Amino acid sequence: MIAKYVGQTPDQVKQAIAYVDPDAKLDVKDLQHQIDWYVSQGMLKNHIDVNSVIDKRYVVPLAP
Repeated sequence: MIAKYVGQTPDQVKQAIAYVDPDAKLDVKDLQHQIDWYVSQGMLKNHIDVNSVIDKRYVVPLAP
């Protein structure tokens, strides 16, 4: 259905659509990896520990 309305093939949509965990769990390890990449590219000035900005009372992390 999405392909029909955005003018792309189903394969193009499949490759571009984001994954969402069915239980809304957050991949904290990958989020830290992304932050580290932004720092390494000079897009962030300082290292950020992802655990210092996530309130785990509300976020369920994926298993390591």
